[in-house]
Amino acid sequence: MAVVDLSSIIVAYKVQAGLGTPATGAGATGLEVLPSQGMTRNVNTIESALIKSNRMKKRPRHGSVNCVAAYQTELVVGALDDYFEMVLGGTWAATFDVDEGDVTSMTISGTGVTLTSASGSFITLGIRAGMMGKFADLSEAGNNGVWFPILNVTATVLTIPSGFLEDNATDSAFTLTVARSLSTTDPYTKRYVTLEEYWGSDQDQGKLGTDMYWNELSFDAQVDSPITIGMGAGGRDLEPVDTGDAPNFTSPTFVSGNSVVLLDGGLYMNGTKRANITGFQFSLTAPVTNPGVIGTRVSPDTFLGQFAFSGTMTVMIEDLADFQASINETVQSAVLHCAENEADPADFITFYLGNLTFGSFQSPSGGEGPAIATIPIYGGDDDRGSGFAETTVVISTSAA
Repeated sequence: MAVVDLSSIIVAYKVQAGLGTPATGAGATGLEVLPSQGMTRNVNTIESALIKSNRMKKRPRHGSVNCVAAYQTELVVGALDDYFEMVLGGTWAATFDVDEGDVTSMTISGTGVTLTSASGSFITLGIRAGMMGKFADLSEAGNNGVWFPILNVTATVLTIPSGFLEDNATDSAFTLTVARSLSTTDPYTKRYVTLEEYWGSDQDQGKLGTDMYWNELSFDAQVDSPITIGMGAGGRDLEPVDTGDAPNFTSPTFVSGNSVVLLDGGLYMNGTKRANITGFQFSLTAPVTNPGVIGTRVSPDTFLGQFAFSGTMTVMIEDLADFQASINETVQSAVLHCAENEADPADFITFYLGNLTFGSFQSPSGGEGPAIATIPIYGGDDDRGSGFAETTVVISTSAA
């Protein structure tokens, strides 16, 4: 019997109609993954506590079971849109336009960072912090067709980072296009998925997990490396399946493209592009629980806990600003703007992380080279108001 080649393993998933209704057939999403843990079936044990004279315990029995999965992949524009939707529990909001009929006019000032309208309300129109926008038909030609992150929104003012736009005299004819975006919703929408690993059409086995939740988004940006995304799932059970030439999912759709890097985009903290950050990680994770019940090995359902946000950034120390921000519990926002390539920045995916604080700050002493500090960051739901409720993570993308 031939040994399975890891390169032949195919990973795919599909949303279920509901609990206890496994998905099959066409329409699944395929994942190109890095070497990963994959799917694991965990089996609890039932052990006797009787004390025997020969000092040997009785052989344990199999108890209740659960299934977890963990994968890593590289971030590609458009490849993980369904996955992001299921983790955040929301639905992608379609791209939309704002023009002079909505807000009368547009003026750009403050060295390209303050966008002011004469009337109307950006908030009422649906613009939120963390979304991406671009202009058409402005009198300053260099401001047209440039995607930029929106950091703050009031009724008549949008604030963006510097370096994207130039000051622009008042224009009464323009179009502002807001990109497709996704954020957590209230209430959160649970979605069950069926997840399959099968070993190519010439192998006769695979692993199938049903009634699963995607419950984790982990982001890792390192120097001179593609952006990697960690994906986690938890569910009720895993079973081996005989795939042969007809696995559970037929012809899953794989989205290919160039892996994105921050070198072609940028990391902005509080609207300023940070040049001294050498690594940035964050994770949004909800624990999954499988309550055991009497009379069956499988729980009636898998339950999601609340999502917790945490991360770290590694910086070359420039001054005491980060240390002071840690002491003061200063609220920060981060924008990770990941472009597909420098020559064509129109293809992008952007993560906005609002309501962050630094957890601590260390300063090393002695040695040679730059002083490096690793700073924990924490985040969570933001109820400060400002005309709308911000959420911790907003994802925007150029993908249709």
